[in-house]
Formats: sequence, structure tokens, C-alpha cells
Amino acid sequence: MITTTSIVIAETASAASDRWQRWLVGAVGLLPVLFYLFMVLRFWGMLQDDSYIGFRYVDNFLAGHGLVFNPGEYVEGYTSPLWLLLIAAVSPVLSRPLAVKVLGVSCGLATGLLIFLWVRRLAIYRGVGTRRAQVAAAMALGFYFTDFGVVYYSVSGLETILSGLMATASAIAVYEDLRAREARYSWLLLGLAVWVRPEAILLIVLSVGIMVAGGMDRRQLLRLIVITAIVVAPLFICRRLIYGQWQANTFAAKVCFGFGTLKLAAAYVLPCLYHFGKPVVLLFWLLGFRTATRRLGLLGAIVLTLPLVVVLTLIVLAGGDWMGHLRFLVPSFGTVSILAGLGVAAVVGNRHWGVFEVAFLGCVMLLLLAAGSLAARHQADEEDASMLSGPSAIWNGGRDSRSDPFVANWIKGHVAPYQWVAYDDMGLVPYLNPKVNFIDFHGLITAEVSRLEDAKRNISGVWDDELDAKTSLARLLVKKHPEFILSMPRPIGLYPIGTCVLGGAYEACDAIDIPHDANVPRKCVYCFKHVDR
Repeated sequence: MITTTSIVIAETASAASDRWQRWLVGAVGLLPVLFYLFMVLRFWGMLQDDSYIGFRYVDNFLAGHGLVFNPGEYVEGYTSPLWLLLIAAVSPVLSRPLAVKVLGVSCGLATGLLIFLWVRRLAIYRGVGTRRAQVAAAMALGFYFTDFGVVYYSVSGLETILSGLMATASAIAVYEDLRAREARYSWLLLGLAVWVRPEAILLIVLSVGIMVAGGMDRRQLLRLIVITAIVVAPLFICRRLIYGQWQANTFAAKVCFGFGTLKLAAAYVLPCLYHFGKPVVLLFWLLGFRTATRRLGLLGAIVLTLPLVVVLTLIVLAGGDWMGHLRFLVPSFGTVSILAGLGVAAVVGNRHWGVFEVAFLGCVMLLLLAAGSLAARHQADEEDASMLSGPSAIWNGGRDSRSDPFVANWIKGHVAPYQWVAYDDMGLVPYLNPKVNFIDFHGLITAEVSRLEDAKRNISGVWDDELDAKTSLARLLVKKHPEFILSMPRPIGLYPIGTCVLGGAYEACDAIDIPHDANVPRKCVYCFKHVDR
């Protein structure tokens, strides 16, 4: 009787412990997902100014003008053909801003699901118990979803999160094909990754190199190269036929390499190691890489770092990033989170599930949530809104874009349809004036500007003084003679009305005041009208 009672008590205790562990695993996995969804709703009204470039391309495409910014002018001023095609596909059902947000959040959730399933699978495959593998997978979700960069670019309107999904899926596919010694589906994902972002070409090159080093059968390797080329070739053929070049115009405007860009890239990357909880991620990433090297082999571990290598290369070529919240690094967060999850699996292992493991992982999760919340709080302060005020209704694109609505309204009131305006910000302003043609000071959507060999460049593109008659940009503007030139923000009072510039070809006709803070000097956008002589 005593023995039977003891057995019942032991079974009851075991069942209670099992339920407690299941609840804990569920809570660990659910917390970051809830954090992500809450932050997505909180910042739902946010939209990056550059997303309006894509909207204008989609509008012209649906209107029958082709994928162009200015009707009749064929320049590829966007970086993601697949992203624009997806927006166009859902446009009959959803508005442009809603379409990009739905697509972005869907890509974010899909990436999280991929991370969870693959970390759990790898951990179980390498001998970690099922429950502990689920804990590691749930913590990997924490590394991914609590990073505010993931939240920010899920609703920003840019292709960043789709690029992350494709990079993560491609790395996993390459690893699986390498392990199976067969080119099964990595060709499709690698090919589609190039349709999302042009730097994915480097991902293909590195993947092929790793498969060669891993002893992939020559026939399978040739199959991979040929089929990937078949997927990618239509993109380059269409680009050449439509736009007359093999690469996107944005790369011609921005990308250059030298000591200066390397210095700028280092200045951008180094702070990323300690911002937004990165020390915790870095610690588990290093532990996960060590674990992956021992259990997956060195090549298997390296495959998971490929997206990070690609984005670091992009950062060096572009000289950093100007959009904040680690935009260029976000596409690598998927595989970084997978390696960090493997680091958690190494910590948990198959030891007894004790108080230490629970407390340790709980503290890590709280630290990640706190880091993500602090980053969100900083963004909320930028919006002058409470963190808990619900979905933000208006997003002005940050401090540098506060003048956009005023400039857009000025153009509506002063510029006739189909006239040309030279301006420096090809986002909201051109989108709100769809019948006005624009010349871009920075060269992103103006090929002649991007090809200026002696022009100054930085991470935003060409950066010459547009009103200095000695610069190549100013000479080009005089040659193209748009009806209006709207200057970059300058100190107020610099150009009185009627002042002539650019050899007398233009005269100041107005000044658009820019909203500013009390401790910032007042600036305005000067408007110059072409003078017929």
C-alpha cells in the first residue's frame, strides 16, 4: 500500500513538473512574439521616407508607364524588384502603406518560425533532449524578435525584412544541400535572394565556394550553378533591356571603396556590438559558433555566417548606413539568432533542468526585452509620443524629414503638371506630386547624376553643392534646366528673393521654412525658378 502510494505521488509530481516545464517553455517562446506584435502595433504608423520611392514606381507600373520614377525616363532607382512586384500584386486589395506593412510583418513572423523550427531540429539532431531543444529554439526567438531593428523594419515599408527572410532561408538551404551532397532547393532561394537585394550575388558566390570546399559532387555543383543562373538571368536581362545597365542605378550613385569607406564602416559596426543588447547576443553567438563547429563541422557553421559576411561587405562598400536601427545588419539577424540559439542549447544541454538554468535564461530574456524596450522608448521620444499610447497615427520620417509636407504642398501650388523640379529627397515629396517630374541631386533616380565621375559621394549618394556653379552637379543642372531647383536645407536669409545663381540661369523666388527645435538654427529650402534669357 505504501509502495503504491509512493508511486502515485511520484507520478503526480513528475506530471506536475512536466506541466510546469511545458508552461515555462511556452512562456519563453511566447514572450518575444508578443513583444514583437505589441511593438509592431505601437509603431504601425511609422513609414520610412524611402518607401515612397517604391510606391511611385508601383503607381507608374500599374498606370501602364512601366517600372519608372518619371514616365518616359527609364532609371532603376530601387533596390528590390521582387519587393515592388509583391507590392503591385497586393495593391488591388490593400493600399500601398498597408501592403508593405502586412508583407513586412508576415516576413518577420515567417523568419521567426523558420528560426524556431530549425534550432529545435538542429538541437535534437545533435543529441539535445526535445524539451531543452524547444527552450533553445524559444530563446533564439528572443534574440530575433526583441531586437528593435526587426520591429522597425517590419513596418518601415522597405524590403529589409524580406531580405532577412531570404538570407536565412538560403543559408539553411545551403547547409541542408551540403549535408545531403545534393542541390535540392538552395538554387531557388539563392536566386530569389538576388531578386530581393543585389548584394545577394555575393551570397551565391560564397555558397558555391563552400560547396566546392565541402566536396559537393561536380554534377550537383554544376546543376546548382546552372539552375541558379536560370533563376537570376531574367532579372539581369530585363534590367539591361529596360534600363540599359546591368546593375541598379542606386549602386552607381552610392557604392565606392577606399580607406574612407572602410573607416566609416568601422565607425558604424563597432557601436553595434554594445547597442540594443548585442553583448548578450554576441556571447551566445560565439558559444553557438563553437558548438556548431564541433557538431555541424566548420563548413556547416560557416554557412550560417554567410548572411553576416554579405551585409558586412555591403556596409564596407557603402561606407556605413544612414537609416539607423542597424538596417544593413538586420538581414543577418536570422542566422545570428540561430547560432545564438545553438549557444543556448550548449548551456542547457542534457543536464538536470534546475533553478540555475531557469534563472539564467529568464534573466537573459528580460535583458533582451529591456534592451528592445529602451530602443523603442528612444524612437517614441523622437515621435514626441508616449510608449504606451497605442498605434502611432502619424510618422513624419524623423527630424530630417519634417519639411517634406511643406515642400510637397509648395510644389502643388507652384509647379504645373509634367514640369521638372530638381530636389534632394526622392521620398514623400515626389509621391505626393505624381504628375511632376523630378531630378535627384543624389543620383538615386537620375542616371546622369549617378555617373558624374568627379562628384563628391557619401553614404547617401552624390553630395555636391547643387548651387555652386563650379561643381559638376551644378553644371549638369544648368544643362538639364529644370523649371525649378529646390535647394537642400540652408541657413535662412542666405538667398534673398531675386538673387541669381548658376550663372544667372536661376533666381530665388521663394523660401520654405523648416520646422525646427529651439536649440537648432533656423533653416529653409530655397526655391529657384529658371530664368529664360
